[in-house]
Parts: sequence; C-alpha cells; structure tokens
Amino acid sequence: MGRPKVRVITLPICPICLDRGELENYVVTSCGHVFHSDCIRDWEERRQYGRCPTCSNRIVNSKTKLYSLSESSFEDPIETEKRKEELARLAASTVTDKKKIEYFSNQLRSNLEIIDRSSTETRRLKAEVEDLNSRLSKLQNSLKSLHQERTNDSKEFEERINSQKRNREIARSIFLSERESFRRVIISLEEKLKKAQEAPSSPPSNNDDQKIRKLVADLQSARSSNLESEITNNNLRLKVESQSKLVDQLESKVLKLENEKQESNFQKSSTLEDQSSSKLELENECSQSNLGTGNNNLTRMSNGSLIGTSFQTFVEADQQQLESLNANVEMLTQFQKSEGSRLDGLERTVEKLIAESTASRNEEEARIRSSKDSSKENELLKARLEKLEKTLNVLKSDLSKEQKQVKIHNRLIDRNKHKQDSDMGEMKRMIRELNESSKENKKEMEKKKREEKT
Repeated sequence: MGRPKVRVITLPICPICLDRGELENYVVTSCGHVFHSDCIRDWEERRQYGRCPTCSNRIVNSKTKLYSLSESSFEDPIETEKRKEELARLAASTVTDKKKIEYFSNQLRSNLEIIDRSSTETRRLKAEVEDLNSRLSKLQNSLKSLHQERTNDSKEFEERINSQKRNREIARSIFLSERESFRRVIISLEEKLKKAQEAPSSPPSNNDDQKIRKLVADLQSARSSNLESEITNNNLRLKVESQSKLVDQLESKVLKLENEKQESNFQKSSTLEDQSSSKLELENECSQSNLGTGNNNLTRMSNGSLIGTSFQTFVEADQQQLESLNANVEMLTQFQKSEGSRLDGLERTVEKLIAESTASRNEEEARIRSSKDSSKENELLKARLEKLEKTLNVLKSDLSKEQKQVKIHNRLIDRNKHKQDSDMGEMKRMIRELNESSKENKKEMEKKKREEKT
C-alpha cells in the first residue's frame, strides 16, 4: 500500500514584477510577504527606506529563502525496488548491447575491407578483360587483312588460271597441229625411204645420198621432238599429283584444327555459362534472403525483443553474403584464366594457319610458275582454296563468339559490383538503425533514472 499524496500550495505571483519566474528565487520578509529576491533587493536599493511594498512595514535585514514546492507523491518502497531492479537490468542490457554493437561494427569493418579487396580484384579483372578485348580486336584486324589478302590472291589466282587456260589451249592446239604435221612428214619420209630401198641397185649419186641423209635426220628429229613432248607431259602430270597431295594434307590439318577448336570452345562456353548462371542465381537468392532476415530482425529490435538472436542472424547472413562474393570472385578469376589460355591457343592456331597458308600460297605460286596444270586440277585447287577461306570465316565467327562471351563476362562483373554496393548500403542502414535504437534505449533509461531521483 502506498502512502497518501501530500498536496502543497505553490508560491504566488511577485507583487513587484507581477511574474512567477523561477521558484528557487523566492524569499519571504519579516512581515510575511513573498517576493523575488532580485526584485526586493532592487526595491531596497532604489527606495532606501527598508519598507515592504505591500504593507509599508520596515523590513528586517534577514530574509528567509524559499525553495520550490510542487505537488508530489510518495510511492511504495517495493515498487521503488522494482524500478531500481528494472533500471539495473536495462543498464546491463545497454552494456551488452554496446558490446554487441562494437563487435558487429568490427565485423562490419572487416567485411568492408574484404569487399574493398574484392572490388580491387574486380578492377584487375576488368583491366584483364580490356586487354583481352584489345587482343581480340587485333586478331580481328589480322583476320580481316588476311581475308583481304586471300580475296586479292584468289582474284590474281583466277586471272592466272584463266590466262594459263588460254595459253594451254593455244599450246595444245599448236602441239596437235604440229604432231599431225610431224606424223605426215614421218610417214612420207618412211615411204620415200622404202621406195629408195626397193629401187634397183644403181650406183648412188651424191644428190641421192644427201637426200637420204636429210630424210634420216628429219626422221630422227621428229621422233626426238615427239619423245620430248611426251616426257614434258609426264613431268607435268607428276607435278600436278604432288601438288594435289600437298593441298590434301594442308586441308586435313586445317579441318583437324578446326574440329578440335570448335569442340573445346563449345565445351568451355557451355560449362562457363552454366556456372555463371548458377552462381548468379545463388547470389541473388542469398542477397534477397539476407535482406529479408535483416529487415525482420530490425523490426524485432525496434520493438525491444530478440536483440541477441537478431544480431547473430544478421552476422550469419553477412558472412554468407561475403562467402558468396568470394566464391563469385574466384569463379571470375578462373573464368578469366581459362579465357586467356583459350585466346592464347586461338592466337597460336591462327598464326599457324596464317603461316601454313602463306607457305602453301608460295608453293602454289612457285608450282604455277614452273608447271602448266590441266583445267580439272585447277578447278580442284580453286575449290580447296575456297574451303580454306570458309575455314578462315569460321575462325572469324568463333572470334566474334569469344568477344560476345567477354561482353557477357563484363556485364556479370558490373552486375556483381552493383549488388555489392546495394548490399553495403543496406547493411550501413541497418547499423544506423541499430545505433538509433540503442540511443533511444539509453535515453529511456536516463529518463527513468531522473524520474526515480525526483
């Protein structure tokens, strides 16, 4: 049971200044009237009579000071003890909250350092990606120049083939006409020789000897020219066969390299796209779940309950998010290394193909200068050159695919950085709300302490 409340009358208005003022400045005179101490002192100094302004009685020097009196109540000591215990409990909880806030602020600083390191790693990866893009542009320029050279060479080659066809047809017609004339001459010479041998024996004259010798010499020269033409035809046939074999070998090498490169590119691109998509989905789910748990915990802490469990869940969510960020950075570094090695291999294959194509082109030019191929073989060579150009176009398309993958990689890096910035802003906001809630709790405790004192 509490004691009954004691009601005390407050002080009246000062009759000199007609204002209440502060209650601590009231004094009472010997005649029983109440004034402000400053007002009555000024009155005495100005009047110099020492009389009360209300009743005009002389004022004694000793003035009694009054203290502030107000309506107050006396409470039960048991309730006072309960309030003291509650204040002690709140003080202990504020101490633990301060320690937890310090711990989590340290944890947040360490997480910020980790995120700064990851951002530097991301910048480094961006620089490497830019380097790879420059290398890709150089490769594309080299492929364009190579394609231009190929087109120019193919045009020159077609012109040479056409001119060689015309020359070959002319030479063939000349050869056929000469061969027929040679055959007719040989037949006529043989007939004349037979007639000369079948003629009756008579002493040969000088003119007849000269004619016979001339016929024999003409016959031998015709046979030798016929043999030379056959030998040249055989040599040309052998050269064409060797050239076709070399072109077949070059084409098989190019096809083999193209198949190997396409298989490796498809496998790597499919695996990397699957990994990047799965990582992004997991990171999005983790960030959304972490933000949801953080907001729920903040609402619970603002209501004044479950402060320890909310801090633990907040830290666990932060740690999971940092682990996902680190895994994402590792995945990006691995992807960058694989991209660099794959581009290096592609550069080597392109350089090898360029060297082989230049060598084959030089060999073909030398063979074209040294031999006269048939029209059928020239068409085959032209078809094979077109196949080589198609393989170069396929390589160009593969390079464009590589460039698209690098652009996708850049977009992934930018998206991860944006997510990191948003998550950091959300964590800072949560920390500010925690600090504000702790300050409000502290203010409530101080207010309760002041009420207990009064």
